[in-house]
Amino acid sequence: MGATSCVGGKGGIAVDLEFVITCDDHPYRIEVKFSGNLDLVAAKFLRQSAHQHESGSMNFLPREAIICTYQEVVFDLSEVTAMDSAGLGFLLSLHTKRVSNFPQGIKLRGVTSNPRLKTIFRITNLNKCFAIES
Repeated sequence: MGATSCVGGKGGIAVDLEFVITCDDHPYRIEVKFSGNLDLVAAKFLRQSAHQHESGSMNFLPREAIICTYQEVVFDLSEVTAMDSAGLGFLLSLHTKRVSNFPQGIKLRGVTSNPRLKTIFRITNLNKCFAIES
């Protein structure tokens, strides 16, 4: 699918998040690599991006495909510099909706290499919810 940059925003609010979507020439697997801040502003942008896609925007995260289509979904968080409760809520929301179609949910990569993310996932007990790869 290629690279999608989400740096920008509406009304002067900057979204400091970029993501790259790759399918690795495999129709059943998608990988999304995030970099930047996965925070309130970014989570709001990502939630609205499916609606923006319908109106012709090129910067979108294919939420419905992630929830319903791909058998394996990996979110690489190794370059995420900050995450707040809204970012966690966004990930958990997608994961919860996806589990109804695919029991394995969403795999996360890069959490263990980032001490801040590792602590956030441990404290919130979400490290037991997601499949976390090294």
